[in-house]
Amino acid sequence: MRVPRGKNVFFALILSLVAALLVSACAGAVGDAGSQGSAGSPGSPGSQGAAGSQGPGGSQGPDGAAGPGGSQGSAGVEGEQGPEGDPAPTGYRDTNRNGPPRITVAPFEIQVGDTGIVVKGSGWAPRVSITVEIIRLFWARAQVSRSDPEGSSTFVFGGGRANDSGAFEIMQANGDPFPEAVEIYLDELGADEAVFTVIARSSEGEEATFPVIVRRSAVPGSITVGLKEIEGSGQSGVASLSNVDGQTLVVVSVSAGPAGASQTIHIHTGTCDASGGVEHALSNVEGGSSSTTVVITLEELLRGGQFAINLHDAADPSVDTACGNITIP
Repeated sequence: MRVPRGKNVFFALILSLVAALLVSACAGAVGDAGSQGSAGSPGSPGSQGAAGSQGPGGSQGPDGAAGPGGSQGSAGVEGEQGPEGDPAPTGYRDTNRNGPPRITVAPFEIQVGDTGIVVKGSGWAPRVSITVEIIRLFWARAQVSRSDPEGSSTFVFGGGRANDSGAFEIMQANGDPFPEAVEIYLDELGADEAVFTVIARSSEGEEATFPVIVRRSAVPGSITVGLKEIEGSGQSGVASLSNVDGQTLVVVSVSAGPAGASQTIHIHTGTCDASGGVEHALSNVEGGSSSTTVVITLEELLRGGQFAINLHDAADPSVDTACGNITIP
């Protein structure tokens, strides 16, 4: 039986090894090493090695697309109600008004002491209350309060109410005469007349004005001045002042002084309580009477300021026995 060649080689190697061991055991001398046999055939593949360690992570990829929006949240708590606004204006903006408010005054020339003055108005809001005042355009410095110049120089004429068509008529209150106090202002101006403003105001804030001329009171043709006794002098009487041909006739009649006495008498500036200097000398009083013509009209005398008639003591002219203020009645 024929053994394959490859196996022969293998058996030969084994036999050589056994022989060598026997020789060594017999303590023989070691022979030279035999030549190396040829390489055996490759063995079968080994088993697979263990897995290597994981490598480092890769870089982060791009962001993904945004997801869908969330559902709407619940409604918040309702806030507090704000304050109520101002009510809409009425009256002044009433569409039923007939036009801009206006007034007229009759007469438009007024004299101190006049009565029956009438103020008429139209174009006002229906049924509003009306107050009519007269504002002095020229104020007496001594009479006006600096803290309230208009209020202290205003004459309240009267009041009333507009009708359904926005018209009214207001008569002078209680038929009172136009006030003499206005002459204080005319005195300061040194004039006999001045322009004043009549103003009407409504409860809705409407206003209208009208100019008027105010004159001093009329001067009568004659006046009488009472002469009052001073400090028990026993003398009193009257003085009559009359306008005669552009001059003033002054006739005095008083209770008689000492028998045969001649008493001086004058028209002084000022008043009996605050007498000033002599303005006009009159004829002496003798037997209780005197008559003098003064070269000045009665109106000029009455308009020229404050004056008084002073009767002086016969023995001591610096002492007054009777006095009377000259005023328009």
